[in-house]
Formats: sequence, C-alpha cells, structure tokens
Amino acid sequence: MRPKRVRGEHQRQQDAQFRQRKKQERQQLLETQKQLETQLAKLRQTNFSNTSCTGSPLQKKRKSVSSCAVWQSKAEAMKQQRLEAEVLNMTPKRALAKEQQVAKSLQIKMNKRPFMPVKYFRTSS
Repeated sequence: MRPKRVRGEHQRQQDAQFRQRKKQERQQLLETQKQLETQLAKLRQTNFSNTSCTGSPLQKKRKSVSSCAVWQSKAEAMKQQRLEAEVLNMTPKRALAKEQQVAKSLQIKMNKRPFMPVKYFRTSS
C-alpha cells in the first residue's frame, strides 16, 4: 500500500509542475501577443501617417527612407524574438509559426503601402 501512495503523490507533484510550466508558457505567449499587437498598431499608425498627400516629394522620400529604417528595426526585433523563443524552450514549431504569422502581417502591410519609385538624379561635376 505504501509504495502506491508514494507513487501517486509523486505523480500529483509532476502533474502540478507540468500545469505550472504550461501556465507560464501561456503567459509568455500572451505577453508576446500583446507586444506584437502594439507593434502592429504602431505600424498601422505610421502607415496611415505616411500615406498623407501633404508635403513635397523630398519629404515623402525622407519618410520612405525613415520607414525603411523602421522595417529594418522590426526585422532585428523579429530575430531577437526568435532567440528569446529558443531561450525560453518554446518548441521550434511554435516559434516558427509565430514568426511566420508576424512576417505575413508585415508583408500584408508592405503590400498595402503605396509604391514610391526612387528617382536617381545625375549631378554634373
């Protein structure tokens, strides 16, 4: 009788630890979801402000250059999130799915942005 009781207690402890780990993982996922949603909201806001028709072509070009810097920083943030996911022992499949979801939303935003061709001017020297 005694070994079965001990075995049952051990299994209950393992189950409690498992549930605690899953709860922490869910909290981490919710935090990353909130961060991604705020980033997406910021992107939507910058996209809205970049599509305004006011300003000279030079100002529009400056905005497009600054938005490129924003996208580069977002790419760096995605790389950082990938490393954090590996550190947190998130399954690679889950981390990849989340990264693909973010990349897809960013690609959709990029496709909705108006195309601004870059003109090269030749300077006489």
